[in-house]
Amino acid sequence: MADKTKVYQIKVPIYTSNNIPNEHKLFGDTYVEMLESAKLSIEKYNNDPQWHVTSDKRAKTNIMGINQIKAIDCSIGSDKCLLLRATVYKTNLIDGYYEGENSDIIIFKENDKLCSNTHFLLLYPNIFFNEDNTSTVYWRVFVYEDPSKSNDEVTRVAKLIMKEIIKCPIRCIKEKKLMADLKAQHIINGIEMTLTSLVDNDDDTPPYLQEYIVDCHMKKVKKIKLENIPSDNAIKTYFDTDFCHTYTKRQIQYLLANKRVLTVTQEFKENLKQTFEDSFNYSFEMTEQELKNGDIFKTNFIVQHMEELVKNFMSLNEDN
Repeated sequence: MADKTKVYQIKVPIYTSNNIPNEHKLFGDTYVEMLESAKLSIEKYNNDPQWHVTSDKRAKTNIMGINQIKAIDCSIGSDKCLLLRATVYKTNLIDGYYEGENSDIIIFKENDKLCSNTHFLLLYPNIFFNEDNTSTVYWRVFVYEDPSKSNDEVTRVAKLIMKEIIKCPIRCIKEKKLMADLKAQHIINGIEMTLTSLVDNDDDTPPYLQEYIVDCHMKKVKKIKLENIPSDNAIKTYFDTDFCHTYTKRQIQYLLANKRVLTVTQEFKENLKQTFEDSFNYSFEMTEQELKNGDIFKTNFIVQHMEELVKNFMSLNEDN
């Protein structure tokens, strides 16, 4: 019996940038001018040695930064787009080392950088004109999450580029919009809820060590998955804040039609702090051979596979 071909998934979360009033024609009045404006911003970043865009995670030592961005002109059908290939580095790797095939070992120093030049995202320009003849622009951002990256790594890079370099942050929805979108669905395809907290725990500590304990806690995680929930009950899950008596953080993902995902992250400390995100989660498959050949990092491969996905997304979400 022949071995089954191994298959990987490339995830493509899709975001929309904030609407930018174009009163002073900063982005021009055509898609080509929007693309040229983005390329100019990228060129300024690449040519400015003092401009460093970095991101670090709370309570983590590692820092991620963007070295350079290559802007590649491409087309989806007859529409002009921009494929960005970012070179990203990680630094402050104080616990890591590199071991080569010949057992050569290089110990990472604090300012050494571990780099990758295969972080891709596709920028799709959009313009709509107002009644007063002014225009508003925004971007569709298609993030290319290949199997060699962690789940949120490329999305973090995309958000950095859009916020700090292109100056069009990926849009966060508001509570009012969340409620309207949930009500319009009538039936919510699914809800995925994750609750987390740190809890004291010394039950497993041997008695002869307990007198020395300074601090001891464990992470408590509860995950709940629901399907086919009436919108009224889905909305109740959002307003139900009883979780804060037992947990310190909750993330709710509402899985809507057309692979759209509305995400709410709630943190309870002194007050309830909330963030909202609106995205579409698409994916396509690739073979192990395509992965080993490096095809997944070739422009033609990416654009070819993105084209069907983009067209499908646009046809289903023309009003978003």
